[in-house]
Order: sequence, then C-alpha cells, then structure tokens
Amino acid sequence: MRTSRAPFTIERLDHVLLIVSGMAECVRFYEDVLGCVVESRMPQYGMVELRAGSSHLDLVDVAMSKVSGRDRPSREAATWITSRCA
Repeated sequence: MRTSRAPFTIERLDHVLLIVSGMAECVRFYEDVLGCVVESRMPQYGMVELRAGSSHLDLVDVAMSKVSGRDRPSREAATWITSRCA
C-alpha cells in the first residue's frame, strides 16, 4: 500500500490510446456503456477515435500487427484491456 503522496495532482487525462482486441466489441462497449462518441475511423491505422466529454480516446486494433513499419504489442499484451469489452 502506498503511503506517500505524489508531488502533483492529476486534474485531467486526455488523448489516451488503448491497444484492443475485438475492435467492434470495444467500440460498442465504449459507445453503449460509457457513452463515448465515435469522432473518426482510420482503418489504415486500425484506429477509432472516440470523444468522452472533453477527453480524447483512441482505440487501436492489436490485429494490425504492423502499421507504418512499427510493431504493435502482442495480442496477449492487449488481453487484459479487451477482456472487459466483450
């Protein structure tokens, strides 16, 4: 258990990027359960941009193993996030 306090206070997080598996299910979860709104879809990057109030959230499909020459995390790395979307 943490006993010391951070030297700062987080007031807001914005532009969070989540690596997901099962994009359609995750988008449905964020829209239907959390009330997010899809702002744009970028299939060439395997990405969906969502708005959550004033916050920006990107979902990136782990199935897109390489985009722009960069390796994506493994499916196992995304499982802990996506298991809640299905």
